[in-house]
Amino acid sequence: MNKINTHKEWVLKKNCTLSPKQFGAAILFVGGLSLIIATMWALQGVWAILPFALLECLALTVAFFVYSRHATDFEKVVLTTKEIHVEREIGGMSKITSIPRTWARARFKKNEDGGLIFFNSGSTELKVGQFVSIKKRELFFDEIKGFL
Repeated sequence: MNKINTHKEWVLKKNCTLSPKQFGAAILFVGGLSLIIATMWALQGVWAILPFALLECLALTVAFFVYSRHATDFEKVVLTTKEIHVEREIGGMSKITSIPRTWARARFKKNEDGGLIFFNSGSTELKVGQFVSIKKRELFFDEIKGFL
């Protein structure tokens, strides 16, 4: 007996140019270079530069942690014969929501920001597409509409 693929899956995630490790290396390089230059000026008697270089390194560290926390955010939509599952990971927190497929409706609500895709079933509403461009949202909506 052949097993038929009973589900379809889409992963919608950010297109991050740098991984958190690569971004961290760049931050270390820039911060280290800034501290070296500030130290050289401080040794020449211009001590006022050092606190600003330390403040810059602090700001770079905060930027690194903010970037790293959200670099791997994604939404995964799984369409089975019975349900629509939406798994979200935002800032390291994962959440899975499901709605019955038989009563589900999909709509693409456009607005000035580009809009999101909504799946409705009864009083439950799932929003999808916040991590991808408007073009990719449109392609995803056209594709999933064909399966519903």
